[in-house]
Amino acid sequence: MGEPQQNEPKADDLQGAGSNARAQDDSRSGGQNTPTQDDSRRGKLLLGAVTIGQAPRTDVTADIAPLLGPNVRVIEAGALDGASDVSPLAPQGGESALASRLADGTGVIVSEAKIMPLVQQAVDRVVAQGAFAVVLLCTATLRNPPTSAVPLIHPDVALAEAVVRMVRDEACGDGIAVMVPDESQIGDIGNRWEQLLGSRPALFAASPYGPAEPRIAAAEAIGRTDAGAIVLDCIGYSTAMARDIERASGKTVVLPRALVAEAAKELL
Repeated sequence: MGEPQQNEPKADDLQGAGSNARAQDDSRSGGQNTPTQDDSRRGKLLLGAVTIGQAPRTDVTADIAPLLGPNVRVIEAGALDGASDVSPLAPQGGESALASRLADGTGVIVSEAKIMPLVQQAVDRVVAQGAFAVVLLCTATLRNPPTSAVPLIHPDVALAEAVVRMVRDEACGDGIAVMVPDESQIGDIGNRWEQLLGSRPALFAASPYGPAEPRIAAAEAIGRTDAGAIVLDCIGYSTAMARDIERASGKTVVLPRALVAEAAKELL
């Protein structure tokens, strides 16, 4: 994918976005995204967490924060913070799609090319607040990823390394199956895993941002395959979902959130 075109939406083009939206988001999250003097006095390190959707992503940080230890606090920002109309960011004409969540818990699918300028702005906000590192809450391999003045943790890299190691060590039997949020992502994500592993795994679509039934149905279907492990290829899948999928499938489950926490701890 090339550089974003000049007519792509910027932050101020989205209704309710911009500096006022960021202030509203901090207020809505009870100040969770703003460093405090108390953090400095206690010597806490600030880990930035940037979502493709809207912050705070308490559904994600509830799993990650306990793994980081008491001396790390997560500060958050989202590419869609304050936006009430995200329709201009919908994928069109075969654009690569990314899945995320809005503040009300609703799942959203956006164009990768259109959302990336807003992701960069969110990264810049948490870095300006003093983050020692930034976690991008997305497992996609981005064509034009954001940049950062501090270490930027890419979950897709951590996930790929873990899965390749499992396959190499024959820790997942006859290979893997991959669960993704949306049917529109199967092509791109399948191509990525085929390049990494040398063969295309079976892929199943079941969103982490909806009811449990489709995830359980996909898990049961994978349970009838020869795959030895299930890769949950989205940061939206929670620890509780992973447990349910493991029970329904009888397979080992690889959860990106745990890998992200491990990568962040290595930087402490």
